[in-house]
Amino acid sequence: MNNLFVKELRDEMGWIIGIAGFVLGVNLLMYLFSGNRFISSSVSLAITSTPMYLYVFLKSIGVFKDEWDRNTIYTLFSLPIRGYEIVLTKIGVVVLEVFLYYTLALFVPYILTLPENPLGISLYEVIKMIVFFSMTASLIIPFPVFAYIVGRYSPKLKGLVTFGVLAGTGILYGKILPLLRQIFSTVPGVTISIHTTEIEISKTLPLDWFFATLLFGLILVYISSLLIEKVEV
Repeated sequence: MNNLFVKELRDEMGWIIGIAGFVLGVNLLMYLFSGNRFISSSVSLAITSTPMYLYVFLKSIGVFKDEWDRNTIYTLFSLPIRGYEIVLTKIGVVVLEVFLYYTLALFVPYILTLPENPLGISLYEVIKMIVFFSMTASLIIPFPVFAYIVGRYSPKLKGLVTFGVLAGTGILYGKILPLLRQIFSTVPGVTISIHTTEIEISKTLPLDWFFATLLFGLILVYISSLLIEKVEV
């Protein structure tokens, strides 16, 4: 499994460099052309944070789709590995990209504002935000992965089936989310505080929905691991 992870990481290196360059480029431009470092960092964060959700969705499908498009899926299935190893390895690489992206997207603005706001956002709060935003974005991954693997069972209609399964899974998730949230209703929230010379924010974010979605996602990953072993290549 370690060798498979290294192989996946090597395949994704171009994308990793690309997303890192995007974050650094946006922050550099804002830093050079804005007189207020705090405002420039806020704008940079606004620009860089939203696209990641779309990237995660598309990449979660892409890491599997590429195997079929390049016909490397035959080689992958010929290896002495189980379905869960394939699924977890590919998901793990996407999660790693997400953490790298948000680490840069949040840590770079923190470094840039540090000289003007030395007592503002603490490093601890930045780390909490990196973990929170990364994990939140990663919750998307199981949905398109599950939908695409099911779609491969119908090669001629895989696009339509994938869309239908994705929509159906989303509807099912919405229906049972309130029930799942009750299971984790006693889980304490996470508090993120931002104190600068210009703003003061302290907000507690509930985590019941997070663990409820995580549980639902783990079920999808488990089913995906079983299904990928039986899909026709």
